[in-house]
Amino acid sequence: MVAIYNDRPQSGRLNGLPPLAMLERKIKETGFIARVPDEESFDIIFSRQDVLTIVQGCINVKGIQYRAPFLDNLPDRDTVEIVARQPPCPRATTILAVFEAAGVGVSFAISG
Repeated sequence: MVAIYNDRPQSGRLNGLPPLAMLERKIKETGFIARVPDEESFDIIFSRQDVLTIVQGCINVKGIQYRAPFLDNLPDRDTVEIVARQPPCPRATTILAVFEAAGVGVSFAISG
């Protein structure tokens, strides 16, 4: 159905051109080049940033405690900056994170 729509001439702002033809014309006229972010940038775009407090070697995200070996060596009540990509589904217990603690960045997958 979409292919039929894209190939049929349309009135109005498309001036009798099919949508796909108008898109191709505008791309040619404007020199548009799509920008596709690399995988790491894409993850950061759809992530959230937060500052969390370490309690007994754990951090708490939305009521779930997460642990990682490097958190054990950080002082209790110290804070870490986290950029976290949310789990793929509500029942997942692992998030991918980049921590910034004491000037050291650590990329890690942590489990609840």
